[in-house]
Amino acid sequence: WRGEVDPWVAENVVPVFDKDSIPLELMRLRLQQFLGAYDSVHVVADWPADVEHFCALLIVGPGKRIDTPPLTMEVRHDLNTDGSLTPHNALADARDLRRQGLMHNVQIEARPASGTPLGMAQP
Repeated sequence: WRGEVDPWVAENVVPVFDKDSIPLELMRLRLQQFLGAYDSVHVVADWPADVEHFCALLIVGPGKRIDTPPLTMEVRHDLNTDGSLTPHNALADARDLRRQGLMHNVQIEARPASGTPLGMAQP
């Protein structure tokens, strides 16, 4: 991330980064490839801004977005990631939620990734 950082993010998230940042275009490509491995994706978050940031990654320009399977999203109050091995790290937090069984009702059907280049889906 190379923009202005919210003070809370600077204090709670930036210190747990364990990798260098990557260009935004590459992040979008990787996100598209990851999401493309599924027939549909249900995104679960504990804070509305998490969904906002996720959706911002989908947008590549005016009227253009990355190609994704159908997406649904929900924001839940009952999520607690106090047991996360790396607090405020999305992957570690998700693993903690799975370990707790809080994500037991979320099922994702996998299919092979298409391997297509970054698509520009339009509304």
